[in-house]
Amino acid sequence: MNALSGWSRKRWLFIGVLAAGVITAAVVAAIVWWPRPGDSAINRPDIGRLPVIVESFPHGFTIGVGQKVLALDDVAELKKPSGGIVSPPECAATPPDRADNVLGAKMVNVDAGKDGVYYMVSAQEALPTSTPHTDSPIDCSTTTVQYNNGYAITTPAHAPVVDDLKVEALRTVSRIDGKVQDSYVFRTWIDSRRVITVAVYSDPNHQPPANPIDPTLAQQVFADAVHAVSGEQPTTAR
Repeated sequence: MNALSGWSRKRWLFIGVLAAGVITAAVVAAIVWWPRPGDSAINRPDIGRLPVIVESFPHGFTIGVGQKVLALDDVAELKKPSGGIVSPPECAATPPDRADNVLGAKMVNVDAGKDGVYYMVSAQEALPTSTPHTDSPIDCSTTTVQYNNGYAITTPAHAPVVDDLKVEALRTVSRIDGKVQDSYVFRTWIDSRRVITVAVYSDPNHQPPANPIDPTLAQQVFADAVHAVSGEQPTTAR
């Protein structure tokens, strides 16, 4: 469980809610701006560069870009326990100290969708005064949530190789009111203050069904997002 992003395993799909923001000129400008080779700015991590990854999505996707600062209501949402019965129980909510640590964090997000499959890409940066990230001692890579009208099962997924970074990869399959939703999340910390997350999920109401999801594009977008924010290289259009 992450100190900054703080998403508990049963709640990672709320990334889109926390990431929702108004498109601003400053963020949109980052889509077309990239430092020239040799510019020292390109070698410094900058979450403001995340929007360049709109070029990573093939033609036909509906794409939105936004930004926000995480506030008290976001922290409160992270602390809420699951509405279902979670196993193991310690994965039911984000620990208070880790949830509190996201207060004031900056977030830039790119959302994209096509044919009943939706992508949520976020880059978060903690305040300089926040506690540096450390891995949680609680293992929530395999969890189950039982609801009155269904269930959700999370298991480890194949993690893409991105440089020498430690990548968390999870797959969640849920069945609620008889409708199945498939989803993946990929996450890595590029340093002690900045975390990159890509989540992809299917619309359970879409026809024809969007399940199961092929995570290949999500893994490619994830690598592009890491490189864009890290300042290693621009993304490549597909």
